Amino acid sequence: MTFPPPRAGSGHALDPDAAPFDSLSMLEALPHDQRAAVRGRVIEGRGYEELALELGCSELAVRRHLSRGLRTLRLLVGTR
Repeated sequence: MTFPPPRAGSGHALDPDAAPFDSLSMLEALPHDQRAAVRGRVIEGRGYEELALELGCSELAVRRHLSRGLRTLRLLVGTR
């Protein structure tokens, strides 16, 4: 699935006119399981099953960690 690039001035985190933020420090601020789920799924493109085995939890739990991690990152980006 692809999304169109954000419009300038939209306030979106990827907006070229938006204030800079340190995405690495935001990612590191997440709890371990959320950080591992976001990094593994979004950045590395790994599957839920693989991440579940690595984290020692169910695929449903990985999805939950991912959802919560992404929600927290959206909140952090919104407060920059």
